[in-house]
Amino acid sequence: MLAFVPDLTSALPRRPPQIAPYFAKVECFCFEEQRLLAGEEVDLPVFFFIDRDFVDDPLMKDVREVTLSYTFL
Repeated sequence: MLAFVPDLTSALPRRPPQIAPYFAKVECFCFEEQRLLAGEEVDLPVFFFIDRDFVDDPLMKDVREVTLSYTFL
């Protein structure tokens, strides 16, 4: 059995790093421990939004894509 223990520090957008203050997760599989059996398939939902203040930040003017990633240990 694989035990997934959430590491909330890794639950942030990875690229671009300057988006982090505008990124808010509402619901995430990473909020609770997950136990998976070998070969088990599961849906792991993430619901988030990007604060609209993002649009007014001049440092964000060239951001067109946000990459969110998780690492399972």
